[in-house]
Amino acid sequence: MTATAQPIRPLANDFVALKDYGTDTMAASEEECVEVAGTRQPVPKVQPRPDARYADEKRCFGIASSIARTPGGRLWCGFSSGGAGEGPENYGIVIISDDDGLTWSPPIMALDTDGDGPIRSDHVTFWTAPDGVLWLLWSQYPEGLTGPRSSQWAMTCANPDARQRQWSAPFKLMDEQNLLTTPTVLADGAWIFPTGSWRRGPDHPSRPIRSNDGGRHFELGGPLRVGTRPDFDEYMIVERRNGNLVIFNRHAESFLQCESTDGGRTWSEQQPNGIRHVNSRFVFLKLASGNWLLVKQGTLDWVSDARETLFPTNRGRSHLTAFLSRDEGLTWEGALLLDERDCSYPFGCQAADGTIYVSYERSRWQQPEILAARFTEEDVLAGQPVSTRAALRLLANRATGVNPKTENKP
Repeated sequence: MTATAQPIRPLANDFVALKDYGTDTMAASEEECVEVAGTRQPVPKVQPRPDARYADEKRCFGIASSIARTPGGRLWCGFSSGGAGEGPENYGIVIISDDDGLTWSPPIMALDTDGDGPIRSDHVTFWTAPDGVLWLLWSQYPEGLTGPRSSQWAMTCANPDARQRQWSAPFKLMDEQNLLTTPTVLADGAWIFPTGSWRRGPDHPSRPIRSNDGGRHFELGGPLRVGTRPDFDEYMIVERRNGNLVIFNRHAESFLQCESTDGGRTWSEQQPNGIRHVNSRFVFLKLASGNWLLVKQGTLDWVSDARETLFPTNRGRSHLTAFLSRDEGLTWEGALLLDERDCSYPFGCQAADGTIYVSYERSRWQQPEILAARFTEEDVLAGQPVSTRAALRLLANRATGVNPKTENKP
């Protein structure tokens, strides 16, 4: 058995350390404002060399990480931070690792359009496209997560493994459909992004967006239908061997599942699929082997009774575990426990060499940590780390600021 790597504290947030990780520059946007749902809103502001306001010791909140590996082996991680909790003070943070997740840079980019608000910059998502171009996606919420006039944004980098990286200017993808999970590349080469509208009511359904030309243009897919609307549509899409698309969606007690036979233009009504889960994000991916990966809280038929300190209704967010299906979801095998502690919001990807990477968070309100795990299908099926690639509970970032909301709590 290969010993798992122990958590390693990230580098101190001094800007000398940034020299080891190169520099990032962005093309200038041609406009200061764009139209979003009938209003004029500012183009997002990205700081390629964030100042001390974004240092680990200044932050006390962290949530919703993502992870991607670029062709040269660099790992990119983005997450939301800033403020004492979820709100207009939130901004995006970017860190990188050049040693497969053992050590990580201090923040090398910050996505923060207007400081303390009202625009919330959130849901920072990294994704490596089939051509090796790195996509950085995030959402702007001017009136809160469930408010109107949100927008989905992106930047791209064609040389993400270089020391001097050049990014495009931010560009808008869509109004009022926001991304939080991993995009899917279909067998015909199309891209489908699992975007969701978090506004309430039947007039604002979640709809994936699809590109048939490598990300140059996007179109809205069909609306997701369900009798009882989930509180947040955080879903993922997998393609079956016959070309049908399958969605697992976040819901209390069990995942909601639906299918599309026409590439996502229409969807069957979502129904519970019987796999026990909690009301939280998860990972649902088709791997290069054709097998399906599911990373969820607890086992297939059990979830913890643990509850978050500030939000006791958030039950069972612990025991993050990976499972594998070799028959397109009919049965699931293995049970690789990634972290038994309080933790949540995993995000997954697979590198070209077959290694699976998952990032997640724990203790989001009080000195929050962003962690990472790497493993293989072999490890999942064995139910323990057995490959030379396996390393669990790698510490990517810890915010050490004092949160006034939790200062007097244990």
